[in-house]
Formats: sequence, C-alpha cells, structure tokens
Amino acid sequence: MIMEDQRLYDYDFVETQFLRIFEGLDHYQTQFQQTLQESNKNMKHLTHLCLRRAKTIYDSVIEIPKNSRVKIFGHDIEVIRINWKITDEDESENKIYLYLQQVLKDLQQWKQEGKDDDEIDRRMEEMLKSRNLINVMAPIEECRITVYKPRKESIIRHHKPDYSPWDEVSRWSVGEEYSIYITMFMIMISHIRKKLEGKHDVWKVIMADNPFGRASSPHILETVFQVAKANRIQLICFTAHRQDNILKSFPVVYSLQLRNAYGKEVMKAERMEAGYYNLRSIT
Repeated sequence: MIMEDQRLYDYDFVETQFLRIFEGLDHYQTQFQQTLQESNKNMKHLTHLCLRRAKTIYDSVIEIPKNSRVKIFGHDIEVIRINWKITDEDESENKIYLYLQQVLKDLQQWKQEGKDDDEIDRRMEEMLKSRNLINVMAPIEECRITVYKPRKESIIRHHKPDYSPWDEVSRWSVGEEYSIYITMFMIMISHIRKKLEGKHDVWKVIMADNPFGRASSPHILETVFQVAKANRIQLICFTAHRQDNILKSFPVVYSLQLRNAYGKEVMKAERMEAGYYNLRSIT
C-alpha cells in the first residue's frame, strides 16, 4: 500500500513538473512572439524612415533642372536635364527592407569575427549613408545628366536646342566649358538656397574670380547671364576681360590699375560705366 502511494506521489510530482515546464515554455513563446512583433514593427519603421530619407534627397536632385529654365533666343530651355530612373514605391520599400536585413546580417557576422565596436560603428555608418540608401532604389550609375550646348543665335532660332552628356563638357571649347561650369554652380547655389529659405525669389550674390575663362562669344555669355537673371543672382566678377560683350552685361564696371606713387605701387579705381538695378521692376 505504501509503495503504491509512493508511486502515485511520484507520478503527481512528475506531472506537476511537466506542467510547470510547459507553462514556462508557453511563457517564453509568448515573450518571443511579442519580441518578434516588436522587432518587425521597429524594422518596418526603420525601413520607412530610410525610404523617406532617400526619397526626399532623390526628389530634391530631380528638382534641380527647374532652376535652369531660361529663355534664350526665343526658346524656353532647361540648361540642365536629369534622367534618373527610380523603382515604384512598393518595390523601393521592399528593396530598402532587404538591404537593411543584409546590414543586420553583416553586423552579426562582424561581431562573431570579433571586430571592435568602433570598427563596427564606422561600417554601419557607411552602409546607412544617404547615397547608399538612394543607390538601392535608384542606382546612381544610371543617373544621366545632359546640358545645353551654347550655339549661335542664328542656329538656335531655327533648330532645336542641342544637349550633350555631362561627361563630354570637358571636350568642349574652353569658353563653352567655363560657361557651363559657372552655370551649374549658379543653379546649384540657387537650388540649395531655395531649400534652405523655403522661397524661390531670394536674391543671391556670387563673387567670382574670372568665371568666364576665355569665353567672350555672345551666345556663350547669353546662357550665363540668363541663368543669373532667372535665379535672381547678382554677379560680382573679377576679370581682366575688356570685351564689350562682357562689360555691357554689368551695370557698374571698375577698372583697377596699379600706379607708382612715392616709390610704391598703389591701386587706383576708375569707374568705366555706371548703372543700377531697379529691383522692384524685376519679376
């Protein structure tokens, strides 16, 4: 009888222990599911933030040509054109999600390899930089930039504007090359100021050391000054050019000459032309 009672006690004890183990497993499983759901939620949130960040920069880049719209010799022209394909929003989100998953896998691998925290932080910072996030949904190597190639007035008025890839600019004539570089600079400055100020009609002043290079032809200079006018940019330029095509585009021109005085050279300023901008009349 005692033996039978002992066996019943042992059976009840084992059953109780198993029940506690199962209850513990159920508790751990519940915690795991909650942690998994929270992790998935955080991952989706991180994906959304990265997607929004990358898309904002992409949209900003695509807007740059808006600052290059001018009228040249009777034609409405965008001096800069950007063709940069991007996947649709759902596909972009999925690509960003998979990219972040790979980043986490790499993180785990680096930890297993024993890399120090500073090295891991540097690698993570690099992988999460904006250019890498953008590259996931809009490959940067597929971005194509073309620029308007200045032509003489007689050609522009009777033909469509001619555009060339940005990579070919370095093979243009020296004057044409200089003109497109200063033009691109003005367009970028205007775009950045517009984003910072939240306004499109903010006046800017650019001081430049000989921004014309060897450019002196009217059709080349026309693009530069039209872009400056369209973006409300006042140019203050230091140059040795004395061509009328350049001088007549500025309302005030000073000629600085070195003069000998008491054994020393001093700078003497001589106003060559005078004028002013009536800002209210410029729209």
